[in-house]
Amino acid sequence: SVTVLVDGCFGTSDPFLVSLAPAPEPVILGEDTVCNTQVTQLYTAETYTSYLWSTPSNLDTVSVSAGLYVVTVTDTNGCAGTSAPFIVTSVTAITPVIVGDNHTCFSETADLATANDYVSYQWSNNTSDSSATVTPGSYTVTVVDVNGCVGTSQPFVVGNSTPTPQIDGFERFCKFDTIVLFVNDTFDTYHWVYLNDTLGTTDTLAWAGGTPDNDDIVVFVTDEFGCEGVDTLNAPYTEPPNASFAYEPNT
Repeated sequence: SVTVLVDGCFGTSDPFLVSLAPAPEPVILGEDTVCNTQVTQLYTAETYTSYLWSTPSNLDTVSVSAGLYVVTVTDTNGCAGTSAPFIVTSVTAITPVIVGDNHTCFSETADLATANDYVSYQWSNNTSDSSATVTPGSYTVTVVDVNGCVGTSQPFVVGNSTPTPQIDGFERFCKFDTIVLFVNDTFDTYHWVYLNDTLGTTDTLAWAGGTPDNDDIVVFVTDEFGCEGVDTLNAPYTEPPNASFAYEPNT
């Protein structure tokens, strides 16, 4: 209030209240990580009359890369305040690695996944799950991690093999003769079987026996990827002719 003297008279005004407005305390919001040289948007939690960012910028929102940032604001009372530092960190871009079976047998499927976990997935066969069931071919996956970084894998090739052995070397033969059988292609392992008995484990089989009851000789093979193939051969022998001799003395 104020007291005045006019013409010998005193007068006092009504009280006039002056309040002290607090200085604004702006809080910066936004993503605190970026992928490599990408940028993110920073802004304040409340609205102010004016802004001055350390970028510098006088907009209410700024686009920034990795670094340390503050903002000074002015509110409707004309009071100014400066935020605490806000640090944006750069994180390394991701490169997902596909794991799973890289070979199948006879067009079977393979299950693929990534070595690490991510927020989202997009496989090149249009699967968006964390894993993919695929047929033989080449595949990639694009992922997003918890920082919003996007990365794509190197191609992962799923091969296929169809071992199809064929027994060769058979010609009709006589009982007790020996025949030599062989497989027409090269494989990692061989297993010759007749009536549940193992006859040999190489690519060539010398066999004397025949199959009088029309039972099959079977060969099982595996290739370098562990894929299995089989072939059978029915090898009946020919009974030798019954020779008869007659003796006729000379007369």
